[in-house]
Amino acid sequence: MGKMTHENIGDVIGKWFESTQVLITDASSNDKSFKLRFDAIAEQIMKKYCLATALLFDEGFKLPAMALMRIVSEFFVKYLWCINTDKEDEICNRLQRWDKTSGKKKLKLYDGLLGLEAGVLKKEDLEKLAELKEKVEKNLNDNAEKEMPPVTGRSGLFESTSKVFGTNVGLLLYSQYCSAVHIDTSILSDLILESDGLNLSVNEDINENMKELKKRCLNFAYMFLLVVHKKNNWSIEQVKQEYESLIDDLSRIESQ
Repeated sequence: MGKMTHENIGDVIGKWFESTQVLITDASSNDKSFKLRFDAIAEQIMKKYCLATALLFDEGFKLPAMALMRIVSEFFVKYLWCINTDKEDEICNRLQRWDKTSGKKKLKLYDGLLGLEAGVLKKEDLEKLAELKEKVEKNLNDNAEKEMPPVTGRSGLFESTSKVFGTNVGLLLYSQYCSAVHIDTSILSDLILESDGLNLSVNEDINENMKELKKRCLNFAYMFLLVVHKKNNWSIEQVKQEYESLIDDLSRIESQ
């Protein structure tokens, strides 16, 4: 990798995750715990989404990048909720609750689509939906004997992030980029530069500070790795130094 700058945050983030993956792989030779396996899976998800976000930044696509960051933040908050316990069995239980809640939401969606008037969907589409519904129902039925409440409410999820970081960063992370996923008229109006009733000038993207968005992407990656490193007693010093250097670099450019 070349010189570390705010222009190549994807390379930097990729290096951070790759070094963490090496630590997880090395530790797994002696540690067969579910906690470490969950960290390994979560690490791959966070890595892919953070790198994809960085690629969108490289192309100047702010709104799609924000949509990915909203997905990253939701996954991260739920990951923190899952691991915020000293009992490995409880981590498994919370993952099952997560799966059950997700499954019920999918069933509701599939039932709604399958209940549409005849002719709205093609036969092959209906068959595919029925197949997906059957798969979800089987998964739910396999765990039907287990009494599991749904995933805790948002206040509970945010409380988990507070316990880890000391502040309620979950609320900020979770809500900041909702508008990029749920497009509404406020976003559409942001794209309009000017209109005199006859001529319309449309902006290529929303008016968000790219440097600030890059800082947030770095925050996501660093906070996740900070949690994984600390809970496994691994040093985070090198990543921390590079993270702080990049944040300072971006802040300095913003102030110019």
